[in-house]
Amino acid sequence: MTEGDRDFAGGSIVSFASVRGPDDTGIDVFRLSSNKDSVLFEMRYPFAQNGNDFWVIISNFGIPSADAAGSKTPLMQSEFNDIEAQSAKRRIEEYFSGPERKNFMPFYLAKARYLGTKFADGWIRIK
Repeated sequence: MTEGDRDFAGGSIVSFASVRGPDDTGIDVFRLSSNKDSVLFEMRYPFAQNGNDFWVIISNFGIPSADAAGSKTPLMQSEFNDIEAQSAKRRIEEYFSGPERKNFMPFYLAKARYLGTKFADGWIRIK
């Protein structure tokens, strides 16, 4: 890390809000804390063909509020440098694949199995 960078390592990740998306689809918004502030991002979870197993897909990292969830323009996202983006990506992967308690759908479903984290194209806006 260089001075001025946000460091997301070890930052807390919490479910922040569920909002109605532009097509009346639910959008889950999460908050990731850094050494300087916190950042909002979207998470969705498509299920595998068996209806139980799922992936986590991250998008819209750095939206200003839950009201911006579902935005299709990167102009709604804050800008991050490469080091910050790498730090955020590592922390998000670590959180969703790790043992930290997750009291939200679909993690608490008995038959559900996490298959991995994917990052949507343009998930983060780079300076």
